[in-house]
Amino acid sequence: MSSEKISASFPGQTLGWGFSLRLSLYFAVVFTIGALGLLFIGYHSIARAFEYREITTLEERLDEYRAWVNLGTDFQDRELHRAATHDFIRARFHSQVDLNLKDDLFLRLEGHETGDLFLCSPGCEGFFDEETVKNLPPKTRDAGLFLGGHHPQHLWAVASLPLEPRDGGGFLQAGKSLRAGEEVLDGFRKIFLLGVLPALFVGIVGGTLMTYNSIGPIRVLLNTIDDILRTGDLSRRAEPPKGGDDLTPLVNAFNRLLGRQERLIDSMHTSLDSVAHDLRTPMARLRATAESALQRPRDSSRHAEALSDCLEESDHVLSMLRTLMELGEAATGAMRLRLEEVSMDDILKNVIELYEFVAEEKQVDLVLEPSQNDVTLVADRARLLQLFANLVDNALKFTPDGSQVTLGAHSTLNHVNVWVQDAGPGIPEAEQGRIWDRLYRGDRSRSTRGVGLGLSFVKAIAEAHGGNAQVLSQPDQGARFIIRLPIDPPPDAGERIDITTTPVESENGSA
Repeated sequence: MSSEKISASFPGQTLGWGFSLRLSLYFAVVFTIGALGLLFIGYHSIARAFEYREITTLEERLDEYRAWVNLGTDFQDRELHRAATHDFIRARFHSQVDLNLKDDLFLRLEGHETGDLFLCSPGCEGFFDEETVKNLPPKTRDAGLFLGGHHPQHLWAVASLPLEPRDGGGFLQAGKSLRAGEEVLDGFRKIFLLGVLPALFVGIVGGTLMTYNSIGPIRVLLNTIDDILRTGDLSRRAEPPKGGDDLTPLVNAFNRLLGRQERLIDSMHTSLDSVAHDLRTPMARLRATAESALQRPRDSSRHAEALSDCLEESDHVLSMLRTLMELGEAATGAMRLRLEEVSMDDILKNVIELYEFVAEEKQVDLVLEPSQNDVTLVADRARLLQLFANLVDNALKFTPDGSQVTLGAHSTLNHVNVWVQDAGPGIPEAEQGRIWDRLYRGDRSRSTRGVGLGLSFVKAIAEAHGGNAQVLSQPDQGARFIIRLPIDPPPDAGERIDITTTPVESENGSA
């Protein structure tokens, strides 16, 4: 018991605050990974957009500088042309730098007629190496370039513009520092982290609380299981959560399962008690017959009679045990059927022929009402014979001498209804729902020999075919048992066979 208690208590402890915290941490890890992924995507998207904007701005400025280069072509003297071009470009460059002192820029002009010119904004010399800039390819157009200098993290965007031969040839090249963009991106990172960390903390705490409350019904289930294992009391039930949530159906299903198990175990206890009670009588008869035969002088005729009585009692016990096993198979869905097309009229006629001598002894008439149509269905012939033989046997037991037992059948579109009507004392309404329980015997049937398995077996066979059984009875007006069977049973009911190739039974009854 101690090991069961420990194993049952351990899950309840696991599903407390520790489980809730771990689950919240798992979600926090997933959330963090997702947030970092969004940060990575957002950061690089913003960086690429910023770099593209800087390159576009540089190209627009290079178009302006080319216009200043064109102004220098008005001078016929080559030296004047070169000096004018440099003066115009230098003036324009410094005016742009003065407008935005935060921009770190450089401008490079290389031309056959205009000469070479290199300009940079004040204070940015340490952020690049002039030789590295002069060695850039004439068609450079890129962002994120490191151009030497004392700060490896300082990057540049560079754009180039070729000059037409009429402008003196060569090219213009400009670069702009990405430091301002890096400051923006750095602020973005700080804001993101400052926003994510509190949200992560709140998510962990709030998630732990919500998870703990959400799994409350599961803790209730585990505590109920622990109590049942500890006390063995199957009448305990889990309390459904107030207000109802998604776990309410789980708790209700668990309670229904407990109720069904409680009923099954109670039925099993009752069945075992009834089996023990009903087996005691034939076993006592067997013992008494054997002792009586042993105490008498040797007499072969008396010994043969005693052995015959023992054989009869053992057959009775074996029949009861066999029926119990078949009922167990039916309850678990293991009763397999040999399905074939059968005529219900033929089944009922065979049953009447089987019991006609018993009926004659009791002066009871077995009457088969003619059917209005050909009642045929797909079923297990042997099982149906057992079913209606049990019903007729039951009817003959309770029908008084000189009365009548009536059998009949008719078919509808999808079903066949078969009935057996007796003229017995009837079944009280309080017992009509219990007569189908195995080993149940009503008060009026206690004086009749039997073990209370016949009607249980009838119901099991009917349900194995996908049908059902019911009884209609009034006090002192007999009972009418109705079996409703589908014409075509469910696909999983059994194996359909061809009656033309069914093996013929041998003399000893085996196929």
